[in-house]
Amino acid sequence: MAGPSGSRPETRRASRIRPLPQPKWYKDFAVDVESADPDSMLNLYRRVLALRHELQTTDLSLEWLPEDQPGKAHDGANGFPGGTIAYRRANGWASITNFGEEPITLPQGEVLLTSGPLTDDGKLPQDTSAWLKLAD
Repeated sequence: MAGPSGSRPETRRASRIRPLPQPKWYKDFAVDVESADPDSMLNLYRRVLALRHELQTTDLSLEWLPEDQPGKAHDGANGFPGGTIAYRRANGWASITNFGEEPITLPQGEVLLTSGPLTDDGKLPQDTSAWLKLAD
């Protein structure tokens, strides 16, 4: 129902609500700043979504890979066991995330994208994801 000014009551109330003050460091993560940085989280998400759009098929099934293992050491976030999440999609691409302290060996295939650098010997370090096209 419209109010006396023709606007909805909730619209009038919303226009009087002032936004909460934001910490000064938020400016470092504004879209214009993140867009300009090729290594930003925003641009990583854009690359990952573009890759998924390119690779995903209508078959949404997945297969857990042998690399998918629970962690034994309490080396993950907040002292929880780390471990690895690793799965393969129907058309051969895979996603692997290492939450454990020890770098892991990636399965054979072409590394398409990583969320951070691999180790000097090509392993996936802690808190890093890799997207691969697995070898047949």
